[in-house]
Amino acid sequence: MDAMESDQPSGSNLSNGPSLQAVDGVVQVGVHIIRVPNDVAVGQVKGGHVTKDGQAQVAKHVGKPKQRDVIVYAGLPWHMAENELQPHPEVHARFPDSILKLHRAKPHGPESAVWWSEHEFTITTIADEDVHDASDAHPPHTSFVDAVPYPFGEKPRTHREAAMDGTRIFVARSSVPVAAGRYKICFMMEGEQIDPNMHCF
Repeated sequence: MDAMESDQPSGSNLSNGPSLQAVDGVVQVGVHIIRVPNDVAVGQVKGGHVTKDGQAQVAKHVGKPKQRDVIVYAGLPWHMAENELQPHPEVHARFPDSILKLHRAKPHGPESAVWWSEHEFTITTIADEDVHDASDAHPPHTSFVDAVPYPFGEKPRTHREAAMDGTRIFVARSSVPVAAGRYKICFMMEGEQIDPNMHCF
């Protein structure tokens, strides 16, 4: 991986993201959280899918995101695959690369996550995927300061950081996972709760 790689898409008013330079041998895996303005969503989501016109409108705001990037649109998480927004969670079965994958050790790791966005966000909980899905849980909006940092040894906290293009963005950097498993990362962004998936190996 290039020491100055950024996972940023190029689109309207988007940053090129933080530096993802490896630190002490740990590869940093970026996930851009892209929020599309609410007025773009009006009447564009039908039957759990985005209309053709909605897809064209969203494309103006998201550029060319990676499949693992999370697009917050109409209060829901989406992933871009085959040049279209794909609904969550079905997208993960059809497009496995839409799931953030972190490896704890060689040959692929160790890896850590770098979630980032032009919009402020706060990680509220990181929970076991099966438990989250079975209860259709929406964790309470409590401060992450007192939450268990599962599966990380440290709590990923959001802070302001200079992007590679000099703009100010919001970034949450994790440590290397200490446990394997499938997880939901719940975060709040402008009053909306989004819960993308993560697999640790």
